[in-house]
Amino acid sequence: MYYQTTFQGNELPAQSNISCLSYTSNANFSFPLHCHSYYELAYVIHGSRNETFNGIPYDITDGSLFFIPPFIVHSNRNYTEVTDLNVQFSQSFLQANGPSLPSILSLPTKEGMVPYIKIKQNSKTEQLLLSLASICQKQQQCRENSQPIPLSLEWQQRSLLLSLLSQLVEDQVLTFQPEETDFSQLQQLDTVINYILSHPDEKLDMKTAAHMSGISYYHFSRLFQSVTGFSYTQYCNILRIRHAESLLLTTSMSVAWISNAIGIESTSYFTRLFKQITGMAPLSYRNQYKH
Repeated sequence: MYYQTTFQGNELPAQSNISCLSYTSNANFSFPLHCHSYYELAYVIHGSRNETFNGIPYDITDGSLFFIPPFIVHSNRNYTEVTDLNVQFSQSFLQANGPSLPSILSLPTKEGMVPYIKIKQNSKTEQLLLSLASICQKQQQCRENSQPIPLSLEWQQRSLLLSLLSQLVEDQVLTFQPEETDFSQLQQLDTVINYILSHPDEKLDMKTAAHMSGISYYHFSRLFQSVTGFSYTQYCNILRIRHAESLLLTTSMSVAWISNAIGIESTSYFTRLFKQITGMAPLSYRNQYKH
């Protein structure tokens, strides 16, 4: 994945069940549209940026914390220099530390609510986030110096993350939602979903996608529906429309050009599909959200 290969030296939650990094990025830095099978905590320590979450852009500043469940499409673009903390962890991490865990974590949102929270200064939650950022920075220094990460740092990292999640649940920021999905196979879908996001103009049929995941065609179809709540074709359309949303906000290209860029030759069909998924026409979306 782009995040791990670019920033984390290929540290994958699939291998360690948790990865984190606290880093500073320049103004105008942007992170491409992506999604993954891991949970993600994205916390802005200093600075301001635009965070696009499931197609909706949000302007956020110091102290904003996004909780991103598996397979939510997101991206960001800095307005200023930003120092942030990014933590990814797997369902396996939660289950290993709570064998009776019956469900998945989620950030409860009602219609009209934003999918992030503002952390109060000097609160226990802020202290835990900053302590976790400090541990992540020490780990990054070890990687940069080609040194092994001390076991004590790994234990501190896990302890702090569990304390943070516990605090967020106690504060009712995060809740548990029943889920029947077999999370042990979620990571097998990462390759397919990120391929679609990276090649929005290609039509990857489900037979090829199943082969790419190393799963039988029948099992792939059932797993995909169970994990995402959509059929493979429906989800492919959603991913392409998410890419179109990004192009509408970051370029001045015409609707016809954007339609072709995501592999849809008919502009009228693209407009209908865009409106079906987002609830508005492409140009209305651009006019409402583009700065």
